[in-house]
Formats: sequence, C-alpha cells, structure tokens
Amino acid sequence: MDELDLPLRDLVTMMELQIQGMAQFQQTQTDVRDALRSRDWLDLERALRSLDFQAEGLRCLEERRDALWRQIQLRVLGREGRFYETVPLLPEAYRDTLTQLHRGLKVQATGLKGVTEGLASYIQTAGALIQAVIHEIQPALKGRLYSRSGYLRGGDAQPLVLNTQF
Repeated sequence: MDELDLPLRDLVTMMELQIQGMAQFQQTQTDVRDALRSRDWLDLERALRSLDFQAEGLRCLEERRDALWRQIQLRVLGREGRFYETVPLLPEAYRDTLTQLHRGLKVQATGLKGVTEGLASYIQTAGALIQAVIHEIQPALKGRLYSRSGYLRGGDAQPLVLNTQF
C-alpha cells in the first residue's frame, strides 16, 4: 500500500483546497448578493469576475480530485465504487482524514447550493418584477428588457428607461 501514499496525500490536499475554495466561492456569492441589494454596480462587476475565476479554479480542482480518486479506487478495488466501499480498504492513517474531508465537502456543497439557489431566486424575482413594471407602464412593449444604455436589444422601438440607477 506504499504505492498509495503519494496519491492519498495529493487527494487530501485536493479535498482541503476544494473545501477552502468552496467557502471562498460562497463568500463571493454573498458579496454579489450584497452588491445587488445596495445597487453597487462596480462591486457587483468585480464580484462576478471573481466568481468566474473561482469557478474555473474549482472546476480544475474537482477534475484533479476525481482523477486521483479513480486512480486510487482502481488500485484498491480494481473498479470504480462508492466512497464508503473504498475507504475501509485504504491505509488506516488516511481513513479518518478522508472521511472527515468527504463530509466537509458534502456540508460545504450543501451550504453553497443554498446560497446559489437563494441568489438565483432573488435575481429571477427582480427580473420578473422589472418585466411586470414595464408591462404595466407600456403594455405594447410586452415586458421587453433593455440594455444599460436604454436601447432595446435588436429592436428599433423608442427606448424606455425606468431608473438609470437600477
């Protein structure tokens, strides 16, 4: 099992980095929510760019972690299997650590999902509200939304700008 020592240490590192990255991603999503609420468009733009960068980093970590885990499973089980099917076959020094990190990833993913869904719900509600207001003010526009400059995308109708700060 000494041949597993390096891949297992790498896996532990990847899982720790993933947990930290997901916590940072969740904080950045909270920053996005706060920027939306305070209508601070510069902070919103910065936070959205940061989210894109962080998402790419998390994707790379996930791919590397998944490849390491598959490699370990092939050596231990001879096939892919469930996490708790594989862990008892690993060296004892790594069992508790991997189990705790696995649980930590699950908890972090659940928290991240909650923040993501809350943010998505907020944005969908705001978009629906804007469309409803536009429809009430000028029903002929059929709830169309406009660009930041106030022009209808792909249209040549007279632009309607309700609030340039929104």
